[in-house]
Order: sequence, then C-alpha cells, then structure tokens
Amino acid sequence: MLIDMFVAGDPMPDQRPRVAKRGGIIPNPRVAEWKSTVQLEGIRYMGVMSPMIDPVDLSLAFHMPIPQSWSSAKKRECAGTAKTSKPDVDNLAKLVMDALNTIMWQDDAQIARLSVSKYYANDNITGVQIYADMDLWS
Repeated sequence: MLIDMFVAGDPMPDQRPRVAKRGGIIPNPRVAEWKSTVQLEGIRYMGVMSPMIDPVDLSLAFHMPIPQSWSSAKKRECAGTAKTSKPDVDNLAKLVMDALNTIMWQDDAQIARLSVSKYYANDNITGVQIYADMDLWS
C-alpha cells in the first residue's frame, strides 16, 4: 500500500511540555493544533482502512514558511531551497510519526526507513508531504 498525502499548515516540531510551578503540565497550543491537524488528515485519508502492520518506508518533506521580515527579493531567492535553521528535522518528524500512530500504522516502531527534508515553501503553501510505502519490504 502506498500513502501519498499533503497536510497543509505551518509545521511545528515536537516539544516537551512545560511544567507549571504547581506540578501541572502546560502543553504548547500551537504544537497541539498542528498534531491534531495531522491526525485529522490521516483519518480522512485512511477512511475505514485499518492501520498497517507491515514495515514502513516513510518520507517526509516539510514546506516551511518564509519569514515575513525578509525582503521580497530574498523571499523569491530562497523559495524551494533547503532550510538549514531551526526547527530540527528530527523534532518535526517525531510529531508527525507520533500523530499518525494507530491511524496509518499501529506504532511508529514499524518505520524501518525514514527520509526527512525541510525546504522554504514555494507560493506560501506550507505543510508536510507524507509518502509511506508499506509494500517495499514484501
């Protein structure tokens, strides 16, 4: 089975929740919103299909927003080029992999191969392109 889907939105890295002085946990609402968006798109894509049980070859391409403070010339120049500043690709990927647990695959431990890239978005279309191949190992 092949999965090829795009989740629109501003990609957020997985972050540790802050701990309040009284011991409560304060999650970042923007991270929770992005995770929920990924989950909802995964559910919509999978429909009634069960999560896969086979090994997964996963490729994630993050289309990151271009800073608004940059000049128009710099924005045009960097569109489509690799983003080499924060957030780290491992934290971006972790959120997507965790969000799709029990939706596309039973557990992200099934991911046998992972490829992650991050680019400045073309045309201000931000999000993550998810490509998963479940048949590669058959």
